[in-house]
Amino acid sequence: MILGSLLGDMNIGKPRKYHPTCRLALVHSIKQKELFMKKAEILGKFMGNYKEYSYLDNRTNNIYSTIRGNSKSHKVFNDIYSKLYINNTKTITQEYLDMINHPIALAYWFMDDGTYSGQIATNCFSLSEVELLST
Repeated sequence: MILGSLLGDMNIGKPRKYHPTCRLALVHSIKQKELFMKKAEILGKFMGNYKEYSYLDNRTNNIYSTIRGNSKSHKVFNDIYSKLYINNTKTITQEYLDMINHPIALAYWFMDDGTYSGQIATNCFSLSEVELLST
């Protein structure tokens, strides 16, 4: 679930001098609350606090509601961070893809970034990353 969700909406906060272990950040529209809660359930004791928020987007003048939270920090997330984030940017590499060994990763990625037409949004990745994903 983690490896697939990180291809989508989930991200990892980088380790810092005074906080040397990474943690996961989860954010979903309130419309996807059930998906968020399933991820929190899977994370179990690793899941930290979460809360629902509403905010005004000044670009669209619409109010959006989200549910967001963080996992607890843990050294296990540092290894994942080092394989997925190159120069502090989420970057698809063969090394990261080799870590994925279960189809559930694809399912969670699709639930994050999939469309009704069956496609997965990859617009945040470079052409070479998309080509790597397609092989």
